[in-house]
Amino acid sequence: EYHQERGLVWYDPEGRAVAFGSGAEMRARWAIYQALIVDLDVKGIFPKTVDVRFPVAPTYSLERAW
Repeated sequence: EYHQERGLVWYDPEGRAVAFGSGAEMRARWAIYQALIVDLDVKGIFPKTVDVRFPVAPTYSLERAW
């Protein structure tokens, strides 16, 4: 879906809401999302939202709130 503030928002197969933003750098954002999820999974952390709009500073939340 498209969100006015967050751009492209996708729900991954595990149900996380992932904000990718818009414009260029989608490939970099996708790679950061994948790496972040792997790292968090190893640590036993399951975020409900992930925001990779800004590749140098991705964020996540354990709650559904952004």
